[in-house]
Amino acid sequence: MSDTTHDIHRFAKSSEARAISELLLPAMSEVGRNDHLDSGDIWGTIINELFAVCDIVYTREGDTPWDYNPGSFGPDELIEGLDQHDTTTLTRYGHKLNVLDDAARKAGLSY
Repeated sequence: MSDTTHDIHRFAKSSEARAISELLLPAMSEVGRNDHLDSGDIWGTIINELFAVCDIVYTREGDTPWDYNPGSFGPDELIEGLDQHDTTTLTRYGHKLNVLDDAARKAGLSY
């Protein structure tokens, strides 16, 4: 791959990351989580938030609307602050995160 092609791909990825970040921030703000946004790792932020939501919803309901298998350690410190929200709010947030996860994966931001 030429340097120019590489630069174009890198710019496209950063543009997509910015666009996804602009969608992610309002969703995070709805549940008071904007301080958890890592703009250098958009996909990592999405996944961490989605796991935290899944941990809470699974603990409360015994299942989630997403393909999720709980870890053997149970919920971690990432849930702090999220656990004050009702399950409906968390499920709505989780659906938004799931859509953004798909977009980030298609943009090549996952690892």
